[in-house]
Amino acid sequence: GMVMQAIMFIFKSLGLRCVPFLNKVVPHIMLTIRTCGPSNLRESLLKQVATLSGIVREHLRPYVADIFDIVEQFWPSRHLGTIFSLILHIAVGVPDEFKKFVPRLIRLEEQ
Repeated sequence: GMVMQAIMFIFKSLGLRCVPFLNKVVPHIMLTIRTCGPSNLRESLLKQVATLSGIVREHLRPYVADIFDIVEQFWPSRHLGTIFSLILHIAVGVPDEFKKFVPRLIRLEEQ
């Protein structure tokens, strides 16, 4: 919670200068989203990833597959509104990578 807020404050301040640090931070965020107990923490982290996507845009490309694994894992949850926001940020920030995952989204919607 608070650690992620501090990291996001720093990343927002740095803008694209935070890109070299993504490989140190994003994998831990993804792991925490998958494994954390409290759903309010997961909700907060999903929002932070959406915000991060808006900051770093195409530099999030290496993590898009992992993000969509999380989208699929938590699709049938109370986080759907936040997941839609995250998907929108990915679609805008990394449109060519997003296109690869549209069939997965369609399959999720059909379930």
